[in-house]
Amino acid sequence: MRSRNINYRWILVVLWMSLIFILSHQDATRSSQLSGGLMTAVMDALAGLFKGISIQPETLHFILRKGAHFTAYLMLGLLAAYAQEPKRRKEWLWTLIICIVYAVSDEYHQTFIPGRSGELRDVLIDSAGSFTGLVIYGLTLNLLKIRNRSRTLVKAA
Repeated sequence: MRSRNINYRWILVVLWMSLIFILSHQDATRSSQLSGGLMTAVMDALAGLFKGISIQPETLHFILRKGAHFTAYLMLGLLAAYAQEPKRRKEWLWTLIICIVYAVSDEYHQTFIPGRSGELRDVLIDSAGSFTGLVIYGLTLNLLKIRNRSRTLVKAA
């Protein structure tokens, strides 16, 4: 039963990596259109909520693009930890290494896409996102263990 469960979990990781690959495979024009459309929606929402505050479109565009990197790899970190179920420090490290290697390969892949480039800064942002995903997974696991222990203690009393 466990091996089938692990395969299913790794399929989620591969599917998420595939989504990242597809988004990274867009040329610069298409990628900018996607983030530009999101930026317009965010700017309209912010203008409605905070009248009188002005945000430079270039700044917001940068924040959205880098935030997308961070969030995509945060999800990858969560999914990889869910698939790997790390218990020892070495397993946690290997899970993070999987995410970082994928981030490096993703940035390298972008060097072959017209108008795109691979950036060390993006690898660092991706790695920070993956690390954050692992931390969230670990904290959630510990909170669930604490909750289960307290329930067991209540039942025993």
